[in-house]
Amino acid sequence: GGGFRAEELAVYDALVIRYDAAKGGTRQPMHRDAALLSVNIALSSPDEYEGGGTLFQTVGGGPVRLGRGHAMAHASGVRHAGAPITAGERWVLVVF
Repeated sequence: GGGFRAEELAVYDALVIRYDAAKGGTRQPMHRDAALLSVNIALSSPDEYEGGGTLFQTVGGGPVRLGRGHAMAHASGVRHAGAPITAGERWVLVVF
């Protein structure tokens, strides 16, 4: 069959993103990641900030907001953005 084998997968990059409303670091612009698959892991609880979440260009509706410790995987080639926060701090671990 098609597809890929698990042993062919590798992490291209991993980073912790801090969104801080008090310091003006509130969003990520619409972009694609340079990989096959991206994983977002919420390090903050949604009650620690207002707004935020991940927006997908191809999906209608609002941003996807995750609870602390929850993860979301998506195709890296899908355009996505970090929705603006209006208060507090939001921390996300991104692996792609």
